[in-house]
Amino acid sequence: WVLSRAHGVYAAAGPLQWSATLPQQYGWTPAADATNVYAFFGQLYAFERASGATAFTVPTPNGSPYGASNVVLGEDNDAFVHAYPGLVAFDLPSHTIKWTVPGSFQNDPAVGNGILAASTGTGRSRPRTALREEGCSCKEEGPC
Repeated sequence: WVLSRAHGVYAAAGPLQWSATLPQQYGWTPAADATNVYAFFGQLYAFERASGATAFTVPTPNGSPYGASNVVLGEDNDAFVHAYPGLVAFDLPSHTIKWTVPGSFQNDPAVGNGILAASTGTGRSRPRTALREEGCSCKEEGPC
């Protein structure tokens, strides 16, 4: 499958499968699982993969007025974006926000083995932040 911002979803070597209207923005990449295709433009959009029908949307707490973010799918039926003013985790089955972490995050987070890694700051030595998918810092003590 290929998702084109301007034209919709295509089978890799075939005709248009479906299209959806989203705010025009450059520099984003959708994510897809077996059921849905996800995009983020101030809120999380989920489209049914087979038909393109809107499955659900989840607004961010402040409406995240700043553009698009790549959607990163986690390992626990969740998705992550960096949205002003920080990271936002979405619980996909319940269509809700799982948690938010304030901060100035750069680039897209990465997920693996239950850990979410994100970079903060700018310049050559960017501090790194590691969070469990549940949202607490890996440096925190106690249950998480």
